[in-house]
Amino acid sequence: MSSRLFQEIRERRGLAYSVYSYASSYADAGMFGMAAGTSPAHVSEVAGLMTTELRAIAESGHHRRRAQSHPREYRGSFGSGVGEQ
Repeated sequence: MSSRLFQEIRERRGLAYSVYSYASSYADAGMFGMAAGTSPAHVSEVAGLMTTELRAIAESGHHRRRAQSHPREYRGSFGSGVGEQ
């Protein structure tokens, strides 16, 4: 299954060859990142779409609800490195 980022940026708009996100969690901190392989002509548009997606996630609280409703799955995905590049 492709991510929302991949679907929007690559499949719908054809702006990048590769698109992905990754997360790492630690005992008291964490890191989340996004990356895309695109041409110089599309950098601004791709960066804007990624920023829009990050804002939507932050404003929706989706990650908090998912962690609360599926705590084992959520913690397990970080511990096993699923989805990391």
